[in-house]
Amino acid sequence: MSTYPKIESFDVLDIHDDRLDHPDRPGMEAMSCGVAINVDLPDGKSTQYLLPFRTTTEGPAYLLRGGDHVASRIEEFFRRGFGAAAGYREMTIEIHNELEAAMTVAGKPGRMQPDELDFILMRTHNTSQSAADFVGVSVAGIGKWLDGQRSVPGPVSRILRVIAESNDIRFAGDLQELMAKAGGAMNSVEFCTAVAECGWSLEQAAECLGVSPKTTENWSRGTRAVSAPAARLLRVISRQIPLYQKEISKLLLQAARPIAYPPALILAA
Repeated sequence: MSTYPKIESFDVLDIHDDRLDHPDRPGMEAMSCGVAINVDLPDGKSTQYLLPFRTTTEGPAYLLRGGDHVASRIEEFFRRGFGAAAGYREMTIEIHNELEAAMTVAGKPGRMQPDELDFILMRTHNTSQSAADFVGVSVAGIGKWLDGQRSVPGPVSRILRVIAESNDIRFAGDLQELMAKAGGAMNSVEFCTAVAECGWSLEQAAECLGVSPKTTENWSRGTRAVSAPAARLLRVISRQIPLYQKEISKLLLQAARPIAYPPALILAA
């Protein structure tokens, strides 16, 4: 019988991408997860801990100590010597690798994953065709997003999340109907006018639409065509009363983070 505790097995139960909440944390230091750890004791018995881990830039992952409801269990874990248990170092390296792979899949913070898009279409009772009609893209484009061949553009993910999270069926339906009627190319003059009517600066427009400040700058100069989803959304918002504009601006900012959808690989903390 071994006289030392050993990590018998572990399971990463969820992964959190905290980059939206902590933009000051570079790369891997913004990824965290909960881990169920089964420890074999020297007397032949076993015990389990559910503990939070975070990565470092290069690995391995480290156990977060203090500041939450599991703090006492963390201190107990170390007090009983499990931090020096056989297999602990190897476990933290594997946890780091899982988080690194998850961050690669997640890409840009808040990016809509294909399974989130699929869930939203079902939740909002939309087909690829109906979504394409009000977003302003082709059905083939929706298909490439669902297959993961192309990333879902920021303006599309923002408006879909707003519709999916709304508890007001009429609001969600009206928003889709208004966007479906707001088609047509948008030039730089109309773009700048719409942004001003929304009460936004170019930087605020970028933040609300889920694009880079460089993109809105290019749209304002006419050096890049305004995307159809962004154009439709801007037309709808700019034509509403100020109170509506303020409320939907708030909703768009909140839509920077993924909605809770099953199964979720990346969860916004």
